Amino acid sequence: MLFIENNNVNPCFNLAVEDFFLNKSDLEETVFLLWRNEKTIVVGKNQNTYEEINSDFVDRHKIQVVRRLTGGGAVYHDLGNLNYSFITQDNGIGFDFSFFTKPVCSALKKWEINAELTGRNDLTINGQKFSGNAQIRQKGRLLHHGTLLFQSCCDDIQQALRVEPDKFQSKAVASIRSRVTNIAEHLSEPFIKNDIESFRQLLLQEITELTSNNLTIRAFKPDELQEICRIQKERYESWDWNFGKSPKFDWRVSHRFPWGKFDLRLKIEKGIISNAIVFGDFFAADSPQILADRLIGLPIDRKTIRQNLSDSFLQTVFPLLTLNEFIELF
Repeated sequence: MLFIENNNVNPCFNLAVEDFFLNKSDLEETVFLLWRNEKTIVVGKNQNTYEEINSDFVDRHKIQVVRRLTGGGAVYHDLGNLNYSFITQDNGIGFDFSFFTKPVCSALKKWEINAELTGRNDLTINGQKFSGNAQIRQKGRLLHHGTLLFQSCCDDIQQALRVEPDKFQSKAVASIRSRVTNIAEHLSEPFIKNDIESFRQLLLQEITELTSNNLTIRAFKPDELQEICRIQKERYESWDWNFGKSPKFDWRVSHRFPWGKFDLRLKIEKGIISNAIVFGDFFAADSPQILADRLIGLPIDRKTIRQNLSDSFLQTVFPLLTLNEFIELF
């Protein structure tokens, strides 16, 4: 088994690492990774990104949003969360989540924590989730990865993933919100409660023992880094991958202002506004469709919408509506 040392906390880089080794067909040995991300929401491959995030909270706290290769629900990462990945030949063990989660449970048992696999893909402690897992099989290879909440900010997890359900009507897979816990809350030894590096070393030791010390540890090779950075830029840093892959859905933007109710209905296809209609009980200075038509063809992206509108344009239709007020509706 090969363990690649990686201290990079950029989520786009780390997802590109998985992507690279999953598609590296000439690599026969299993790759094991341990990695962390700065504040990030990672959405599942088949999800509607907009439906999974609390846009206001994400923008205020400068949280990155990235789409991964595997299915399943959206998860929140910060530096209190440790992620692990196995990338191996697909020899029939795919979708046997217990095969890959067993080392985690065995490692925690050494710290007198009883963790178990529950449901399809969750690891829990006393019924509370601390790990979500996902897999993908591709071209004869298999990627299994999971989150491990060690000491993440649970308040941020709840707020970053909170959305208003009535804004969306979509066929995409919505994440199931679960009660979560941190591993550190169940530790009896105070000196390791704030030490995620001790947990990282514990997992690495467990993998070393399971492989009978047949674990090769090395850094990235220069040619590997070059290709990983290319994948990072072309896929994981692109708006098309992270947002444009969202399925067709309807989005309702509604707010009651002192001058009347403003109700904007949008149809979104591949992250682009394909149709827009304005309803409400307001008095407008001109046809509301002027505003709706200006939005058609734009991506659902606050920055882009801001660049294509202005206070003066909005106020030709709605004299009391400012650009900042309009952008805040999204």
